[in-house]
Amino acid sequence: MASSYSSTYMVVVALILAVVCTDPIVASDPKEVARICSRSLEPEACKECVFSDPSRGIDDIPQLIYTAVFCMYTQMVYAHDHADGLAQNTTSGLPGHRTALQVCSKVLFGASNTLGDALTMVEDAKYYDAYSNVKRSRWALISCDNAFGKFAKDVVVPNPLVDDMTLTKRLFDVVHYFFSLIIKINP
Repeated sequence: MASSYSSTYMVVVALILAVVCTDPIVASDPKEVARICSRSLEPEACKECVFSDPSRGIDDIPQLIYTAVFCMYTQMVYAHDHADGLAQNTTSGLPGHRTALQVCSKVLFGASNTLGDALTMVEDAKYYDAYSNVKRSRWALISCDNAFGKFAKDVVVPNPLVDDMTLTKRLFDVVHYFFSLIIKINP
């Protein structure tokens, strides 16, 4: 009887050690990263981001999160730059056009800073705080779009800005998925 408890005990200990001592997702293999990206809502944006800078680590989920937040940050900076340049150089005489672009520039700039803070939080393993900042920055995209509805109803959001905002939103979906692998995210 004692030997059956001993063997059961050994199996339980072995299983616990296997679970505790292994990382469920090891992302250092490009095929594994592609598999992980394929589970996100935006697999192509995910792979493009993760593989865009080979010097950045992708050995585990926190590194993948950092990389994806960095890509989102970079894209938000591009969106801000486009909005700012368009606001300064618009020759459109349409009412509210410049105002809408200025609002976009302002909110996208703030979102860029918020994402920069999120990067620091990821480095400090403050994943809930980092994710909160990422979600907050996503609202800048909505605020920019709403600015055109409020101030420039007859003006379409310029294509370069739409492209930047669309890719930023896609990268948010990737970041959201990566965070969901290590923290509980409420819908």
